Amino acid sequence: MNSQEKLNFAYEIRKNKRLDSIDPYIFSHMPVEEKEIDLNLNNQMIKIFITEPKYIENTGVIINLHGGGFVKGRLDYDKLFCYELAQTLNVKVISLDYKLAPEFTYPTQINECYELVKWVYNNHHELNVDKGKIALMGHSAGGNLVTATTIKLIEEGLSMVNQLILDYPALALHIMPENKKKFHKDLPYELVHAFNKCYCEKEELSDYKVSPLLASGHILRQFPKTLIITAGQDMLAEEAKKFHDRLIENHVFSKYQSFKHSHHGFTVDRRKEYTSAFELICSFFEY
Repeated sequence: MNSQEKLNFAYEIRKNKRLDSIDPYIFSHMPVEEKEIDLNLNNQMIKIFITEPKYIENTGVIINLHGGGFVKGRLDYDKLFCYELAQTLNVKVISLDYKLAPEFTYPTQINECYELVKWVYNNHHELNVDKGKIALMGHSAGGNLVTATTIKLIEEGLSMVNQLILDYPALALHIMPENKKKFHKDLPYELVHAFNKCYCEKEELSDYKVSPLLASGHILRQFPKTLIITAGQDMLAEEAKKFHDRLIENHVFSKYQSFKHSHHGFTVDRRKEYTSAFELICSFFEY
């Protein structure tokens, strides 16, 4: 794909509003508030959404990154997920509206998340959150980005994150989609190829920040407590399970749960075993 083909692909993908149709009434009647903030961090503009219960004291904070193959933006279902998370756990949820590929490519999104984590940690008093309770959560491509951000933090000697939630994460972009186990109603190979081509160059696919499954044991053994959720009918499940196994081998607390009847995207899309997965996520947090 050349540059124009990548842009055309992205425009077509973003036109699909299938999941962007939640009645505003639902949001207005939840005891949660959301505000949009533009930050200038290290000379780059970053957009975030802070979602929190209307009555909240000093608490933990969840930094959440949506999915969408690095190409699609934040949808209403992502927003609803954050509302429910903030309401159920009585925590502050900060969603990074990271810049999208192919207009912005690797490692732009990782750098944004990295700067956001530092900002939350360094401004915990103003945010009224406990800097010892910063969790990173990512879904699909977002799971890839929070894992890569954790690696970057470790390499910089920064211990600012105490929990990870990886929700059907993409962790092995170096393995071609056609070489992964295919399921009925799974993501089409061509679609996954296009997402990857938009995000990075072919030679970057084997970079361990693009494919965190390739990270060294030295890095992995410094990972925080981690929960990994997969959909049983998802080509990404096997690489996520392998990543969990590598964390265990490196003496990291990692919990893995596969929801065997579900397809990719089921948690945020509220399908199949969504309720059980959401309850697992909530029970994992120590807030």
